[in-house]
Amino acid sequence: MSGAPLLDVRGLRMHFRIGGGWVRAVDDVSFSIERAQTLGLVGESGCGKTSAALAVIRLLPENGHILGGQVLLDGIDVTRLLPHELRQLRWTRAAIIFQGAMNALNPVFRVGDQLMDALMLHRPDVTRRQARERVVSLFEQVGLQPARMVNYPHEFSGGMKQRAMIAMSLLLNPDLIIADEPTTALDVVIQDQIVEKLKELQLQHQQGMIVISHDISVVAETCDLIAVMYGGKIVEYGDIKSVFARPSHPYTIGLLRSFPSVRGELRDLVTIPGEPPDLVNPPPGCRFEPRCPVRAAICGREEPPQRMLDASHRVACHLAGQFGPDEVDFQRGKW
Repeated sequence: MSGAPLLDVRGLRMHFRIGGGWVRAVDDVSFSIERAQTLGLVGESGCGKTSAALAVIRLLPENGHILGGQVLLDGIDVTRLLPHELRQLRWTRAAIIFQGAMNALNPVFRVGDQLMDALMLHRPDVTRRQARERVVSLFEQVGLQPARMVNYPHEFSGGMKQRAMIAMSLLLNPDLIIADEPTTALDVVIQDQIVEKLKELQLQHQQGMIVISHDISVVAETCDLIAVMYGGKIVEYGDIKSVFARPSHPYTIGLLRSFPSVRGELRDLVTIPGEPPDLVNPPPGCRFEPRCPVRAAICGREEPPQRMLDASHRVACHLAGQFGPDEVDFQRGKW
């Protein structure tokens, strides 16, 4: 692809201020997305993936502060926008499908009215009739019957609420969509339907998309790129096929082994011993070092640099290339 990327995140640092100090939730994170391209942010709970995505549109709590880096959305540095400029950007240029669709809709308003009100708020020139026509079209696109617009959220199933949230994210044809755990709390059949619908709509509208998930199988099915996060940092990043074919960070290897394969040979699933790092006082070297089965002395002293394995694949590991996936054994107590 040519030209500047749709989204270019450079050295982003976003920390939370708490009584005990600063939580380094997002620490020197960089990635980019082209139009019609999807990036998957994966990692265990607390690794910083949702914080990184919310920092992209500066949808942060009061104690969340961007302390460095750039977020270029179609050339506009989001980190420098004024509050009224941010309000204009959200939903029109960048939209989010919030985690927990079960609770994301207002329970005392009809679902259709909530979408129409959001549209008319951002587009004052749109009449209520035009807004209704737009919502009817979106309901049909996401597989909801327009007759259900008059229902309240409690009358929708979990999958229907998730579809309604997808419709809301498409209201103003944004360039970028952030989908935060879009299949959480849904059964596997509905999960598959939601994933397929997201892929279909994203290609249809040529939007960039970030999919946040702890489920690496969802990312494998939906994404072109993958960023594996651990302890507020991206430890491996690249083209989805390259990373899955040649995982090069011990944490990535552990994640891949924690999910069953429907086609490969039967094997025991892997758990990674230990606990995530304290992001108020993170380890001085590699943040995965206390849990890593292939660590060396340098790993505890120095933070690993980002190393390019090929044009589309980078990894933050001192020992990358010196071990194979079979040598990363979390079960033998090497760590």
